[in-house]
Amino acid sequence: RFVEGDDAVELVDAQLLDHRVVEEALLGICDVCGAHNFAPEERQRWEQLFAAQREERHASLTPTEIQTLRHTLHLSQEDFARLIGATRPSVAAWESPERTVPPSRTADLLMKLVAQAVQTRDVAVLDILLDEAKKWNVVLEVRLPHPVS
Repeated sequence: RFVEGDDAVELVDAQLLDHRVVEEALLGICDVCGAHNFAPEERQRWEQLFAAQREERHASLTPTEIQTLRHTLHLSQEDFARLIGATRPSVAAWESPERTVPPSRTADLLMKLVAQAVQTRDVAVLDILLDEAKKWNVVLEVRLPHPVS
């Protein structure tokens, strides 16, 4: 049986190490043992909430930005997928305006690094990664070793 809870459920998006609270979660409770579980529809709703929150923070490239980057490089979806270590269906899904799930954080970061390289021909990898981490409320202090002369 599934019941609507008055309590919010805190979830962790393992892929993003991102904590989110989902209000009015639909929670399944086993009549025999009392174990809690979630309906597949509820999980899908949560994934859509996560994706919407990522879009609001501009934490992921938009479908248009991904497609523009690919076109700037004059690559087909298949060749762009090869470039970043993805699959053609993944690239097609990421470029779709109706996408329900954005790219993984790793794929998104790699595409942002490629975009920076296209714009400036110079990529400050650590600066980009640290700026992107801030969008996830992760503040890191990196101490680089002194260059050897």
